[in-house]
Amino acid sequence: MTRLSVLGVLCMQVLASSPAFGQTPAKPEVVVAPIECWWKTDRSAVRVGERFSLTLTCAVLDTDKVKVVVDESSLAPSALHLVPFEIVNGQRFRDILNSPRRFFQYQYTMRVLGEEFFGKEITLPRLQLSYRVQNSLNGSSSLAGREEQYSLRPVPLRVLS
Repeated sequence: MTRLSVLGVLCMQVLASSPAFGQTPAKPEVVVAPIECWWKTDRSAVRVGERFSLTLTCAVLDTDKVKVVVDESSLAPSALHLVPFEIVNGQRFRDILNSPRRFFQYQYTMRVLGEEFFGKEITLPRLQLSYRVQNSLNGSSSLAGREEQYSLRPVPLRVLS
């Protein structure tokens, strides 16, 4: 085989494996976690009885084809229990859509009560969130997946006095 014919065969193989002229190549699919959540406190150390802010932020998939639905009933300030902390009050902020994610956020005003915590580091208990992944079928109906659990990491907080 001559050098020119080998080059021609290679060009034909490249053309056969690439999209036709004028067509856009297929976009590679990227694997993204369906849900990611994190805690943030406004301080790393508190005094017994002192109020501080705790913010929960979650990012969930929210596209035309896939939507993550979180059971938020357990996140309401009146329903959430984070012993040994007391939730004084709280609020939910409006959602922010930044495709492919939807962000939702809760802010709680908290305090810790109890002399036994003086000079110790205590942690927020591990929080489990239930969610389902809904897949859209033909744009009109959706199919909900099985219930899954997401676990937030505990956050340490130092109690000064």
